[in-house]
Amino acid sequence: MDRSSDRWTSLSAALAVAGVRCSRILPEGVPQRSSKAWRPALLVCLASVVVGSLGAVEPTCSATDKPRIIKVESAYLRLIDQVDVPAQAAGVLSRIPVREGALVKEDDLLVQLDDVDAGLALERARFDLEIARTLADSQARVEGARTAVAEAGAAEEKARFELDISRKKAESNIALRYSRKAAALAESELQRAHTARKEFRDSVSQNEVEHLQLASDKARLDVEQAEQDVQTAGLTRQVKQSEVAALELAVKRRELELKQALEGAQIAAITQRVKDQDVTVAQRDLDRRGIKSPLRGIVVQIFRRKGEWVEPGDKVVRVVRIDRLRVEGFVAARDLHRDLHGAAVTVTATLPGKGQVEVRGKIVFVSPEIDAVTQQVLVWAEVDNPGPQFTLRPGMKAAMAVESPD
Repeated sequence: MDRSSDRWTSLSAALAVAGVRCSRILPEGVPQRSSKAWRPALLVCLASVVVGSLGAVEPTCSATDKPRIIKVESAYLRLIDQVDVPAQAAGVLSRIPVREGALVKEDDLLVQLDDVDAGLALERARFDLEIARTLADSQARVEGARTAVAEAGAAEEKARFELDISRKKAESNIALRYSRKAAALAESELQRAHTARKEFRDSVSQNEVEHLQLASDKARLDVEQAEQDVQTAGLTRQVKQSEVAALELAVKRRELELKQALEGAQIAAITQRVKDQDVTVAQRDLDRRGIKSPLRGIVVQIFRRKGEWVEPGDKVVRVVRIDRLRVEGFVAARDLHRDLHGAAVTVTATLPGKGQVEVRGKIVFVSPEIDAVTQQVLVWAEVDNPGPQFTLRPGMKAAMAVESPD
């Protein structure tokens, strides 16, 4: 609104100047009626003067466009972070390496609980993990079971071949038929020799008759032997069938052993993961016995002493952050026509015996509520505390100048 009024004021001044300059173009004593001939020249003159005047005025307006300063006279320095660090495990305080006023960094050790038992538990968990890892990596049982399955399968296959051979022998009666025919032929020759000897006693000698009798007896014995061989082949086939059935069961047993070995390998792998988790849990239990600082700051209070027993959740040490502070103050609601989030601020604090200290920062919070009585709004900024002495202290009063862009 102010900028617009300034522009109109400048335009009015430019028009006034243009009127004075252009009036000098008309010759003296020219009647008003004859002034029509001079109107084009007057318009050109007026336009050039106005444009020139506006061009001269515009830079003056932009030069005055500066941030508006909102002053907060009563601001206070506050802590951003403060932690009452608790114990995370039950035990006896064996060591407290810090004292009140000590500067600590994040993860610095504040208090140490007795950790002998926790250390032994971690070592045992690591041994158990090593055993489980060895069992998981060992494939001897699985490979042995696979070899046994292969051997049983080969034995079964051999037994099946032998069964086929015995079956063919049992089904074959060639030798029996041959021996029977041979026995019949020998008996026939013997009978002819006896007949011939009866008719012509000297036609067949006694020696020839005895040889023919022996051949006949042998042929009958061969028949009996062939019959026994057929029976033996049948029994052998039954034996081979039993052997094949037994080897089938052996193969199945070996396959079950292989399955058990594979399941055992899986269980060993799962056990290894369980033992690995046990090591992690034991390590965490050991780590929890070393109470560490969650932030960078200064130790302001130690609640417990060496030798005392603490339970999980008991406060042990209080740590406050002082390298960065919050500056809280109130601004009038009428000054919030622009969002102040991220606005730059200058904070001025007076140190006893040391003069004033100025630090820069930014607005990080603007309350959404307006106080019904004071019509003010709470805002706060964050500033760095000058180190390494950290001269600013929480609770100090300060002045804050907020740069609010219009």
